Amino acid sequence: MDIVKKIFYRDRYALSKAISIIENREDGYLDILKDIYKNTGKSHVIGITGPPGVGKSTLIAELAQEFVSQGKYVGIIAIDPTSPFSGGAILGDRIRMNDLELNKNVFIRSMATRGGIGGIATTTRNIIRLMEGFQMDVIIVETVGTGQADVDIINVAETVAVVLSPNLGDDIQTLKAGMLEIGDIFIINKIDIEGADEAIAYLENMISIAKYPYKEWMPVVIGTSALKKMGIKELVDAIYQHKKNLSASKGIPKRNERVLQYEMEGIIYDEFMNRMRYMMEHDPETKELMTEVYNKNIDPYTASQKILEKVIDKNKFNGK
Repeated sequence: MDIVKKIFYRDRYALSKAISIIENREDGYLDILKDIYKNTGKSHVIGITGPPGVGKSTLIAELAQEFVSQGKYVGIIAIDPTSPFSGGAILGDRIRMNDLELNKNVFIRSMATRGGIGGIATTTRNIIRLMEGFQMDVIIVETVGTGQADVDIINVAETVAVVLSPNLGDDIQTLKAGMLEIGDIFIINKIDIEGADEAIAYLENMISIAKYPYKEWMPVVIGTSALKKMGIKELVDAIYQHKKNLSASKGIPKRNERVLQYEMEGIIYDEFMNRMRYMMEHDPETKELMTEVYNKNIDPYTASQKILEKVIDKNKFNGK
């Protein structure tokens, strides 16, 4: 039985192995992605984003527990900053989810950003595909946690939840339009501390005057305390309600179209960058051109244009 079939039959080892193959772009990684595609698209992908320190990881652990209690299979992709030494993920989020590790209905994977911007890794969509092939009911993607920059999550998730907390102070009042507009659900976590009611009221007011691209759904604000297990059921209900609303309003096809465009743009970009890097490392003419720039015989802008033209022209160079 090949690795794709094993994933479809919920072989956790096969899923873990396939993810490593995809992340490291090992031989055969594209074949896995091509073969898994026909079994994808049935999972509900939930994006969790927000500034550092708001309790995203603890909240996700409780959220996953609630889904599991309903008999759901849950995949979690925790995106961490890239280590400057190993290039791997700093596994802070996974440490907070230790209680879930032994649950057969939960699969957790930490990923390094590896140059990805917007709060997600460059291979995030591919890993989602693998988890969809595993027949996950719910896939939760936690962004790296840089707050205002984590807007790309809207390009991989059907439901986006933005997590904030009362102790952010003025940060809630200066919430940028990008973060405000991507949220389907806003969560004020740590409602057991002072200022929670005020934060919820302020956020609800901001939402009431904001403009949203999907008029059929007005974002809701949910109060939670992950540590005290408060508001988790209400949050799950809001997620289900948003999914139901998307289906009824035909919003899912609209989002899926955008997600597919984002995915294909990423595939094309990755392939282009790989060809360019390969050429700059192995093509004698390109290396000579770089030497000319170093010696100030040609400017880097003209040289870059020449390299760009060469990468695009497959008759001139067929990189790996």
